[in-house]
Amino acid sequence: MLKLILRLSQRQQGPRVQRGQALPFTLAFAAVTGLVVLLLFNSSQLANTKTVLQNAADAGAYSAAVLQARDHNFSAYTNRAIIANQVAVAQFVSLKSYLDDAKETQSRMKSLPISFYEKLPTAKPVWDLGKKIPVSSAQSLVSKMAPIAVKGLDKLIWALETAQDLHHKTTLAEALLVADEVVKKNDPDASMVKGAF
Repeated sequence: MLKLILRLSQRQQGPRVQRGQALPFTLAFAAVTGLVVLLLFNSSQLANTKTVLQNAADAGAYSAAVLQARDHNFSAYTNRAIIANQVAVAQFVSLKSYLDDAKETQSRMKSLPISFYEKLPTAKPVWDLGKKIPVSSAQSLVSKMAPIAVKGLDKLIWALETAQDLHHKTTLAEALLVADEVVKKNDPDASMVKGAF
């Protein structure tokens, strides 16, 4: 019976001894859990910061790209105008050449003997009409006006080319400023690298 009482008293004391052994495991688990939570928090903060920074960079790049697209549109419109003016110059040159040839043709027509076309009765009224057209006055008018018009068109073409160049340079300068401003508005801690452009 004494043995039974001793065993019972040892059983009651046994769990008290085992309670103290769980404390180091609990502390170690709590420390590891705390480190994992801290690591997860830091990782989420880094990911969030990276996302904000990426969004700011994308917004800045998009803003600069919009400005470049507008610059290309301006260049396209002015290129059309330049080409139209160059076509007008070519038309003046062509018209002058045509009227020079028409004047020479008319003078040859007038110098031919009359008997040549009188043999073709259907051609006589048309031939006489061709002799009466004031080709010489039209040719002299175009010869006087064409150089003035061509010089004016050349000046307009030069003005359009200069406008393109100025617009392109100001767009490059503005793109850097706009991109930097957009980046700052999206992320006040971020800034553009000046060598990016």
